[in-house]
Amino acid sequence: MTGDVGESPAGGPVAVVLAKTAHPDDPGAPGCWFGGGATLPPDIDWPVMAFEGLEIPLHFLCQIDLAQVPPAGDLLPRQGRLFFFWEPFLSPSMSLTRGARVIHAEGDLSGTPERRMPEAPEIPEAYFPDYREADPRGTVYRRWNMTFETFEDADLPADPADPMLDQRRKDQIAAQDAMRRRLTRAIRDVPARSHIRATPVLHRMLGGRDLDFEPGDRVLLLTIGADADLDLRMAVDPVVFSIARDDLAARDFSKITLSERP
Repeated sequence: MTGDVGESPAGGPVAVVLAKTAHPDDPGAPGCWFGGGATLPPDIDWPVMAFEGLEIPLHFLCQIDLAQVPPAGDLLPRQGRLFFFWEPFLSPSMSLTRGARVIHAEGDLSGTPERRMPEAPEIPEAYFPDYREADPRGTVYRRWNMTFETFEDADLPADPADPMLDQRRKDQIAAQDAMRRRLTRAIRDVPARSHIRATPVLHRMLGGRDLDFEPGDRVLLLTIGADADLDLRMAVDPVVFSIARDDLAARDFSKITLSERP
């Protein structure tokens, strides 16, 4: 496929849903999955977060081969892979820009072996007494293949005083609920072949503005929620990886912000 990804030809916001396959190892989009290991190029170190003089490896959430993402406009690059990482327990109590990383790796990664998250160092209880219990060192989310679906999301007006705000919020909820029902039907239509079967969760890229957590001219690069299938827990659900529109246009993924939706 050619072109870039971001807004529909009609100008409305298009969301790209990261849909789990019905079973973890069902065929999905090549080079795209949740959890497990990341096919980072060997010259790229596993990302870490500095914490009280320690280097804490970030958790690997998912990787996306951009050539597999269905066309939805002109925001995303069409080549390379995006790798999403975060620190789910330390970062919410600190700067949310420190506990998230997105890496854009270009070139042919088809033969690159998967790497697992390195084991984290001991966290002194005086700094964060519940860390070991909440997040055992070396936690790896369940590997699950993904496919992609698109839907037209509703965008909220930039001005919170806009009289159409309440109606647009309702439109946004309705569009997302309709997509959840579509995912549920798609999973139900695949014959069960094991006791492990996907439950629909609306993980997505792009989509409309949501003033609850994302003011300003930023792109919702990834919205991901708690997901028992992946053993993915979070204190606030969902979280959003966002990026300034100008940084995305420059393919500069070094200034990602991790936001929590209350």
